Amino acid sequence: MVKLEGMNNEYTEHFEKLANHAISQYPLNFDRLQFVGFYTNCILLAESGERKFALRIASPGWRSFVDLNSEAIWLHGIAEGSDIGAVEPVASKEVKYLTLATYPGSKTHYCLLMKWITGEKYCEHINSKNIYKMGELFAKLHKFSENYNPPEGFTTRKMDEIFAREEIVALYQKENRYLYTSWQYDIILKVKQRTDDAYNKIYSENDDMMVISHDLHHENIIIDESDRLRPFDFEDTCLGYPVQDIAMAMRDLMEDYPENFESYLSDFRKGYETHRKWPEKHENQIDEFMSGRMLWVANWILLNHKERFPDYMKLAIPKLEMFLNSGRLRY
Repeated sequence: MVKLEGMNNEYTEHFEKLANHAISQYPLNFDRLQFVGFYTNCILLAESGERKFALRIASPGWRSFVDLNSEAIWLHGIAEGSDIGAVEPVASKEVKYLTLATYPGSKTHYCLLMKWITGEKYCEHINSKNIYKMGELFAKLHKFSENYNPPEGFTTRKMDEIFAREEIVALYQKENRYLYTSWQYDIILKVKQRTDDAYNKIYSENDDMMVISHDLHHENIIIDESDRLRPFDFEDTCLGYPVQDIAMAMRDLMEDYPENFESYLSDFRKGYETHRKWPEKHENQIDEFMSGRMLWVANWILLNHKERFPDYMKLAIPKLEMFLNSGRLRY
């Protein structure tokens, strides 16, 4: 058994057993396991001689087998059919991308082994030049995906509403109304209606739908030694539209860099349009999906950090009201 280094808590033995079961299913001899972090799923660095890999041990129930397997299939397709440089999955001895890891008394976990990407965090190098390159990256992904034919058994899940992952939706529950003022709740409902209309419209057109990441933002990119942007973390892979993909990334960018957002959005668009036509079908379409994402974040905070919810409402509601009045969402 390979010892798990760097975790040193009550879960170390648990993940050490899972990781060893997982790596035993690959045609490699591993000699080191290092804890990287826990981001809903457990991420480990697995080394086989001088070769490095990322082992992701998914939390039970976080994603279905079909969704996680589709992610791996799509990433393999990107590696085989493009120079995008996305993280690449590794097949097991049985030529499968997902392995099942368990031990007596433990639940079964889906595991994915990927080639390690060496480089610096993109989020620590945000500037006009790199945002332009991020726009190019998105365009290349969308250009690849528009010609990609998902194989039989690929996920049919669509990001066709704000809460499309079977999440618990606490935002509108009667027992949580005390957390809002009447004005705040009215804004929430109006934004919901506006974004529901946006989802219904784009999915009724059924045009330009493709496989998208739907969670590729500035914290899910590495800059490698050749200064190339290398995207990772594709576990939200689903069917959707390029404008939704961009909206997810831009909302997160806007939250972290509100003072530079207008210029960064312009840089991103210029980079994107060097490879593909800008996907908005009407003015401020991206803002509609960014606003829906804000409701998703509000619901997540309510479920996981309820004590922070009132402060988030104070931040979010004025911005959402601005969106209702102008069609633009800005921090």
